[in-house]
Amino acid sequence: MAKKTAKKAKGPDGVAAVNALLDARRLPLRADIDWVRGVIRGARPGIVEEVKWNTSSFRVDDFFATIHLRSADGVLVVLHSGTKKKGVAFDRETIRDPRGLMRWLDPERGLVTLGAGSELRKRRAALTGLVRDWVTELERVSRLARRD
Repeated sequence: MAKKTAKKAKGPDGVAAVNALLDARRLPLRADIDWVRGVIRGARPGIVEEVKWNTSSFRVDDFFATIHLRSADGVLVVLHSGTKKKGVAFDRETIRDPRGLMRWLDPERGLVTLGAGSELRKRRAALTGLVRDWVTELERVSRLARRD
């Protein structure tokens, strides 16, 4: 029997595909995950949400963020350099994180711990800033990687 997967779609249909994927799961943090999805999509013009890696993922040109769905304690977001490593380290000074939400996992990837409920909602500005800075830095790194 063929394995059912969520349809990959772009734009508004991508949001519907992610909704269908999340609806099929019993996620204790669903309301918080949906809130984070909205914050990420609204952080900057051109951000698109799609199903990638069997979860909610976001891209401008390349993918840059993925929601980690396995945590039951709080929402986690992985910020990354896309489908392939760029081979160029991110400039950590350009990724402002005054709240200390992100832990660097390697030179091109970080894990953002957002919490849940009212704690999560207090972090809107910090998350928005991280997403904006990350996308800007990813664009710089991608230009450098294309030159090589």
